[in-house]
Parts: sequence; structure tokens; C-alpha cells
Amino acid sequence: MDAQAKDGFVHLHVHTHYSLLDGGCRMKDLAKAAKEAGMDALAISDHGNLFGAVEFYNTMTGAGIKPILGLEAYISPTTRHDRSMGNPQTASYHLLLLAMNLEGWKNLLRLSSRSYLEGFYYRPRVDRELLSQFNAGLICTTACLGGEVPAALLSRQPHKARQIAGEYLDIFGADRFFIEVQNQGIADQDAVNPHLVTLAKDLGVSVVGTNDVHFLRRQDKPAHRVLTAISTGKTLAESALDYSPELYLKSPAEMRLAMAEFPGAADATLRIAEMCDVKLDFKAKHLPAFPVPEGTTDDAHLRKMAYEGLKRRFPGGAPDAYVERLEWELKVIADKGYSSYFLIVNDFVQYARANSIPAAPRGSGVATLLGYCLGVADVDPIRYGLLFERFTDPQRKEDPDIDIDICQEGRSKVIDYVRKKYGHVAQIITYGTLKAKAVVRDVGRAMGVPLGEVDVIAKKVPDGPKVTLASALEAEPDLKRMVDEDPKVKELIDYGLSLEGLARHAGVHAAGVVVAQEPLEDLVPLYKQSDSDDVITQWDGPTCEKAGLMKMDFLGLRTLTIIQRARELVARRTGVDVDPEAIPLDDQEVYELFRRGQTDGVFQFESDGMKNVLLQMQPGRIEELIAANAMYRPGPMDLIPSYCNRKNGTEEIPSVHALVDDILAETYGIMAYQEQVMQVLNRLGKLPLNRALTLIKAISKKKEKEIAAEKPNFLTGAGQNGISEKDAEQLFDLILKFAGYGFNKAHSTRYAIVAYQTAYFKRHHPREFLAATLTFESSDTDKVVQYMAEADRMGVKISPPDINTSASDFTVDGERVRFGLAAVKGIGVKAVEAILAARQEAGRFGDLYHFCEHVDLRAVNKATIEALIKCGAFDSLGATRPEMIAAVENAIELGQQAASDRRSGQMSFFGAEGFGGGETAQRPKFPKVEPWSESELLRAEKDTLGFYVSSHPLVHYARELISLSLPEGVKLSGLEDCPDRMAVTIGCMIASVRHTVTKKDGRKMAMLTVEDTYGKCDAVIFPDNYEKYGSLLAVEAIVFIRGQVDRSRERPNILVDEVIPIDRALPTLTGKVHLFTPVGTTNEMFEKVRDVLGRHKGDCPVCLHVRPATRPDTIVQLRLDARHSVTPTSELVDELVELLGDQKHLRLEARPQPSNGNGRGKFANGYRRPAPPRQGQLINAGPSSEAVTRFN
Repeated sequence: MDAQAKDGFVHLHVHTHYSLLDGGCRMKDLAKAAKEAGMDALAISDHGNLFGAVEFYNTMTGAGIKPILGLEAYISPTTRHDRSMGNPQTASYHLLLLAMNLEGWKNLLRLSSRSYLEGFYYRPRVDRELLSQFNAGLICTTACLGGEVPAALLSRQPHKARQIAGEYLDIFGADRFFIEVQNQGIADQDAVNPHLVTLAKDLGVSVVGTNDVHFLRRQDKPAHRVLTAISTGKTLAESALDYSPELYLKSPAEMRLAMAEFPGAADATLRIAEMCDVKLDFKAKHLPAFPVPEGTTDDAHLRKMAYEGLKRRFPGGAPDAYVERLEWELKVIADKGYSSYFLIVNDFVQYARANSIPAAPRGSGVATLLGYCLGVADVDPIRYGLLFERFTDPQRKEDPDIDIDICQEGRSKVIDYVRKKYGHVAQIITYGTLKAKAVVRDVGRAMGVPLGEVDVIAKKVPDGPKVTLASALEAEPDLKRMVDEDPKVKELIDYGLSLEGLARHAGVHAAGVVVAQEPLEDLVPLYKQSDSDDVITQWDGPTCEKAGLMKMDFLGLRTLTIIQRARELVARRTGVDVDPEAIPLDDQEVYELFRRGQTDGVFQFESDGMKNVLLQMQPGRIEELIAANAMYRPGPMDLIPSYCNRKNGTEEIPSVHALVDDILAETYGIMAYQEQVMQVLNRLGKLPLNRALTLIKAISKKKEKEIAAEKPNFLTGAGQNGISEKDAEQLFDLILKFAGYGFNKAHSTRYAIVAYQTAYFKRHHPREFLAATLTFESSDTDKVVQYMAEADRMGVKISPPDINTSASDFTVDGERVRFGLAAVKGIGVKAVEAILAARQEAGRFGDLYHFCEHVDLRAVNKATIEALIKCGAFDSLGATRPEMIAAVENAIELGQQAASDRRSGQMSFFGAEGFGGGETAQRPKFPKVEPWSESELLRAEKDTLGFYVSSHPLVHYARELISLSLPEGVKLSGLEDCPDRMAVTIGCMIASVRHTVTKKDGRKMAMLTVEDTYGKCDAVIFPDNYEKYGSLLAVEAIVFIRGQVDRSRERPNILVDEVIPIDRALPTLTGKVHLFTPVGTTNEMFEKVRDVLGRHKGDCPVCLHVRPATRPDTIVQLRLDARHSVTPTSELVDELVELLGDQKHLRLEARPQPSNGNGRGKFANGYRRPAPPRQGQLINAGPSSEAVTRFN
């Protein structure tokens, strides 16, 4: 002890990176540095929280260092409930608390929890009342200069400092209360240290030395300064936070030297370290108990319910395979102590369904027969070949869990039910970190680097959850070159490498909650965000599970909400309840939607890439949708062509091995699912299914040691099956290839069924489907535009709101779908409620005056009424929109007078019964004003709804947009599926223009937003092209843009090479004119065609497609000679269409886009059109032309 006392030191005041954007120490780095410095113990004391306590404990224990668990708490100078201070500096002070034992640890949990739940004011605060209640097992020190005692001394109030210290002494006692001193060259600290020493002597307590560690090494100080600048949102030049460079993890020798003038201060750290000995128990489980009937157990009750459910599923008696598997599952669940868990899950799922809240498991939870029997899931795992071992098995150490998808609108109600019934529920925290791209942007902002320059650097960092700056420097030569050539970029990246991975902020898990039988604050520290009353854990999901808590995932799934709303709308219209879980899964009309790729709005099947898969696959069974869902992801996508070819009979199905061909028959010899790989390993190599799953996980994570350890076992089992070693080696290599690709079939099965349910409503109840979909996608402008285009293709009219028929959300109104009143910009919930209440009272509104007489004009103001008029909500009442706009003020004035008359009991200006009171009621007249033009009407709709509804400015240019865009069928909403640098020519309207200049040489360029009838995207026109086309860049200008798809940003945009005004599109972009003559065309008709061509001479070739009268099934193509070449114009096209009698008899072929000099063909780059094949590019040819369908 003497030698240790002479040389040793324990850091008791240490901030890890969980002191968010203030501490810069990572756990592993701390452990390594402490070990290298010869430290045997180390404390954690993050600001106000225990976020990192368990990670710290495990990391230090693993490194052979004694962990001391603590926190630097915030204490209110009065009470934790007092919120009168007005600023964070006087609202709370620092106080260091360290746990001596398990009791102290539990009190830390309670204090930290109460500080958030009861004391939060700027910061989470405790008070003396809580310290008096929960001080057992805790050591207290006066902390840094931010502590109450040092702060009182700094303000020259020694008597107050003594009083405060005396209060702490009374609470903790002389053996557990210490006066803390620090020596980091800070003038204020140097000033108060002598007074602190004197105070300690006067009170008879010890002095303890600390270093308030915020970063690991002295050289980390500059990066830490950047971190604090990120925290304050200021640049380094602006930031007032500048910590001493001494706040690093000093060696014991350095700390002995720093504490030399404070006798006993260093030794006290060793004494405190000996006093602290917390051993955390991660073996105990804190699972809630389901309230079973008296006289039974949870195991027995679960068994009873399971067999009752099995009988419901099989009224005539269950097959033996079901009984045997149910017995096995019940035994495993009981042995693991999870019967109550299943009963609780079943309880809240049944509660949800009883309250019309769709709920069902996803993932491996779908694979349990027990869940199927209880009714938690409606997927028969035996019918679909789902393995219970994918969920759990007797040997697996991890606790099983069931992720539940719940209708978004009912999720909070279900969580509330669980909270009220089972008592102790909290949502789960998440920690946002400084990831590669984010840290570049944050550091750049802190350094004051212009945003545009930071953006260029950040774009060089690849996307992906596993990307680091180090890997980006290896993978991206441009980024490496920038670092090598530009010192400023090097400095930015160096800071980024220092700060990358640190915790940045706390959030809330989208779905996870923990449930316990006892108060949660006894098991886990709790947290509350400043803008919410929701109780949240301070530990993330894996840590909560490690601590023995039961975690459940309540995942809000919007698709279930859409299906439920469609179901309700169908029932409201027809009186028939369409239960999505009871619909037949063999409806070929539904599969026809998939086969045609008409899957906009269909869950997980609406991307253009997935539509391409469906067109190749031509699915006709639910099993094929399951396969498509499983394989449409990086890796297994490579297998899709073989799957489709084998399914369609154009490729032979190879035999993997006779022992397993039956397992792979469903997927045509391809191991598409993890379950198949598990069974193949089991059948061929006799590996138990649980070990097979472990091997699959090792393969997917490339854990070579685990793979190598299991391979001999497989080869031995294969030998026992009579398979030669050579063949077994080849089979194992084949399995290695597929195992990394295989997907969880249970998850894919459930989601394929949800997709089918969505498609079922789309096919059989299209209006209800669209109303529901638009309601819950209304916040996404691009999605609404997409679904309105799809509605047009389906022949469903989407109409603006109507003041007499619209509800709050989208609804079905006869044969059309109506916008909801809530979709109108600027109209709040109260205004909508007031309108619906007035309609309930008054019946149908007769006109604007009648509306204003009855609606509460305190909730519905002038701006609201004008917005309703502009979007067309009053169109059905007779007057025009400009007439009603002109009458608004008068209508409001008369409405206010009517309301006043009603309150005073007088007759209204419409007579005793208001507007509808009789034939003699005097109606105010609308003023006569000029009608709005079509463009004004459309602009008003766009301003108030965010969309063009009744029409679109591009309607009049349908033939140009359809015929001249390249590649064929390209649209702005489909750029996500276009390869980088793919050339496009696309007709669109300019929605916005931002003119700017280049930083380097001040040349003009522009940033655009362009839109078509399907969506919108950004576009950039650089200086060289801006000089040519800048004059054409006007808002609402209709143009064609030629350029390249740029995928370097999160969303693809277009780099513009050329801008072509719409009135020049036909002559500029048309490569050929194709004429399709009707059967029986006379010579006279040919003469007339020739005359028309002759009046429009030019250099564009014309091709004639003729159906001979004797062979109407044959088309002969004739390219007319140069004498008949034309200049394509709208006049030419109009004349030809009129002459031939139908637009389908004319097709324009776009001129190929000129090379951009990138050395590759413009369209030989893999772009595939998502829609089914069309009849060439027929102009306005019904279903063959998606965009024209949209326009009409």
C-alpha cells in the first residue's frame, strides 16, 4: 500500500463520449490508455447520465481494470421542481457521485432517472431531497468549478460555500464526502483551491484530486475544441468554449506531480477506489408475469390456449406433424421461461385486433406454430416451410423476441394498454453518432469552411452504414487526392478521423419498448426528452436485454394503416367487411397486377427495379412473391434471372443433390432462404439446425474461424450419407456461396402476404385503396404525384376538395376520390373540425354566403376561406373562383353579423331559417369579375394543395413528352433506378430556379427543380451551358432538358447539357415520323398524305407502315425517299392525325442523344423501362401510353 500510495493514482472524474459533444473519450481507447499507464482502476462520470455505464463496465472489466461507476450530476440550488432561475448557469450545479456497492449503483439509477423525469430544466437535476433519500452506497465530491461549493467561493461567499458543504456532509457523512481539487492551470481554479483545502480542514473531511478528463491525450485538444464547436453550433472563430489542454488522461506520475501541493489528494483517489466495488449481475432476468387464472401456471395456461387455438385452426383434427411440432415448441418456450412472454404478446395483439388496430409479427416470430395457434400470426409455418429453430432453440443463448408490426395510428394506444396492464414500460433510447459523412459536414461547419466546399468533400464519402473515413480514403482516389493536395481538406479529414464514431445525440428507437414487473428505475436509468413526456431508457436495446429486461418491438407499419383504412372505406360504402387475413391467396386478377408491373402503392413491390423483376418472373402464386421479396436485394439479385428462366421453362433446373432437391424445388434449385440453407446443411452434413443457423450467420459475417471449425463436421456428416469427400467439398463451397445470400423466409413470407393484401384492395376496391394510400402518403409530394398518375392509369378520377362532401382525409365520393380538407395548405385541425361541425348543423352549404353564416369564423378565417376557394372546394356551388374571392370580405362580414344575430336571438339576414329557409330568402349577389385563365386556375391549385389536380400545364404537350423523352418511358420519379451518368432527354416544367455563381471564378450557373406529371428532381446547369441556355430558365417554362443522371448525392439529380424550349422540341428532337395506315386505305388517302408531307418539307425521314388488304396480320414498313422528308411541327402532326383519323396512326421516333464524350454509348448502360411493353410509342394510344393517360 505504501508503494502504491507513493506512485498510484485513480482518475475519478472522467467524461466519455456519452457526455454528448463534450467528452471525447471512447471506451476501448480509455481502457487501452489506462492499461498502458499502469492504472488498476478508472471511473466514469458523464454529465447527468449513465448512458455509457454498462459499456464502460464491460470494457474495463475485459481489460483487467476495476470500473468505478458514477456520474457528474446536476443539482438544483433549491428544489428539482423550481424552474424560476431563467438560465442554465444558475439553474443547476455540478456534483460528482460514485457508487461504492450494488446499493449505491441502484441509487445512481434512481437519481439519474428522477433527474430527467422530475427535475429536468435545461439539464437533468437532482436536489437535496433526492440525495437524502438515495445517498446510501454513494460517495460525493464537490466536483469542478461548476460545483456549488467552488461557485460560491468564486463569488466570494465563503459562508455560503461552508453552508452548502455542510449540507452535503450531513447527507453523506465524513467518510463519504470529499472536497475536490483540480490543477490544470485555470486561474479561477487556482484561486479557489486554497479555500477548498481550508474548508476541508474546517469540516474534517478529505481533499481528493481529479483532472476532469475530457479527452485522451494532450494532442487531442484541438479536435476536442472542434467537438465543442459542433456542440454549440458555432465556428472555431466564434466558440467561447475553450477547455484547458490539461484535461486529458494523465499518467499517475503526472497526476502526483499536479497534486503535489495538496497532501493526501492523490492518496484519497486510491482510498476511494478501494471503497468502490460494484459487481453487476447480467444473469438475472426481470421478465413480467402474465396474470394467469388462479390455480394454474403460465406454462399450463399457454399450453391450454395453444391447443384451443390448434383446434380452431383444424376443426376436424390437426395432423400429427402439427401436434408434434406444437409439443416441441411449448417445451422449448417453457424451458427458457418465456411462456409469460408469449402470453403477453398474444394479449396485446388480441387487444389491438379487438380495437380494429391491425397487428402481426414480422421476421422469425412468424415461424412459430405456437404463434399461429394463438392467433398472433396468420401464417401457417408448416405450410410455408418455416423453421422454429430460426426463432429459437434449446441451445441458443440469446433471448427470443417477436417483432410486431402495428398500424401506425393505433400503435400508441397499444403501448398505453401494455403500460396500464403491466405497469412498467419505457421506450428505448438510441444514440446518433458522428458517422463518416456527418462528421465531415459537422467538422467543416465548425471550421468555417463554406458549405459548398464541404458538400463537395462529403459527396466523395460513399454511402453505407459500415463506411468509415479510413475506408473512404482507400476506396475513393478523388478524396485521397484532395487530402494530399489541399492542407485545409487534410485538416478537416484529420479532425474527422479523431471524432468519427463519437456519440452525437440521443434519440428514441422507432419501435422498441421494455416491459418489467417492478419499477424500471430499479433496473435501468430512465430518460426523458425535453419536448416529450414519454419515458425512455438511458440504455440502448442490446444493453437493456443484457440487463435482463424484456424488450418488445412495436413497429409502426404504415401499410397496415392503409389496409385498415381501405377496409373501413369499403365497409362504409358496401356494408361488407373485407378481412385482409381471410382473403384467398390464389386470385389471378390480383397476380395480373404483379405480372404487368402495375404495383405502384403495393407494399415492397413498387420500385421500378422490382417491377422489372415481376415482368421477368410473371408470378402466379404467393410462393413466387415470397421469392421475389427475398431475392430483391444486393447479392441475391444476381440469382433472379436464373430463377425467372427456370420458372418460365427457358433454363434447365440443375440438381444440387438428391437428398435436398425436394427442399429447393420451390425455388427452382436456388437456395433463396436461410431456412433452405439450414435444411441443406442438416440433410447433407447432418448439422443440427441450430448449428446450421450459427454457421449461416458466420458465413454472412465472413467469420473464417467459425466456418473452418464447422466444415469438418459437415464433411463427416456428408460421408455418413455416402457422399464422397470431393463432392462434399464442392457442396460445402456451393453452400458458402448461397448462405451469404439467403434471406429470412419467415420475414419474406409475411411481407409478401401483406403485399398481396395491398394489391387485392388495389384490384378489387381501387377507389378505397387510393383514398387510403393518398391519405397516409399526403406528406410526401412525390408520392402523391405518383399515385395521382397511377389513379389516372386506373381510370379513377382524383378531384379537388369539395366543401359539401370532403372529410378531413381523402375519401371516396361516388366514382371518384376526393381530396380531404386537411390537405389544403394553411388549414389546421380546428378549421376542419369547425367546417365539418357547421355542415352537420346546416346540411349542404348553398353558396359561400351560406357557408359563412354557419361556420365558426373564429376558427375559419379569411385566409382559410380563400385557400378553399382557390383549390376548388366551392366549385360545385355555382359561382366562379374569382367571383368568390371578390366576395369573401362581404360574406365574412355578413356571416359575423348572422352569428351576432343568433347570439342575440334576432332573425338572420337569410330569413328565419337561414339560406334554406324558403323561396323568398334574399341571396346576396356575387360581383362580376374577369374569369381566371387556365394557368391561373392551375397555379391556385398548386399553391393551395401542393399539386395540380384538375389538370396540369404539361397536358397540352402530351405527344411531345411521350414521344421525345429518352430512354423510352423515362420519368423523373424513376431516376432512382437509373445508373450514374446515364444520358436522359426528358420533357418537364421548371418549378424553381436559383441563379448562383461559381466560387472559383464568379461565373454564372443555376440550380433547378424540374417536374413532370410523375414527380420532380433537382438539376444543375454549369457555367458553359448556362451561357447558352440561361435565358430559357424561367419558372413554369416547359422545356426538354438533355443531360446525365448524377447519383453522387442522396437523391439523383440531372446535370444539364442542353435546354430545348417546348416550341422547338418537335423539330429539334424528332428523328423519324412513322405513319400507320388503317386497313383499306385508298389511293386518294395516300395522295392526301403526300400533299401534307409536301407542305412541310425538311430533313426528317418518314416511314410508312402499311397493312395489305390481303394480309391484315402483316405490316410492311416503307421508308419514303428524301423527297418526302419533313420538318416536324405541331401543325404537321395535327394535320396528319386529322387525316388518318386517330392519333394511334402516328408515332414520332426520338433522335438519339449526341455523345457526351465519356467514351461509352449513351443508352447501352443497363437502363430498363419499368412498365410493360407498349405498342411502339403511340401518341395518346390509350393504355399503351402512360403519360397521355395521366394527361387525359
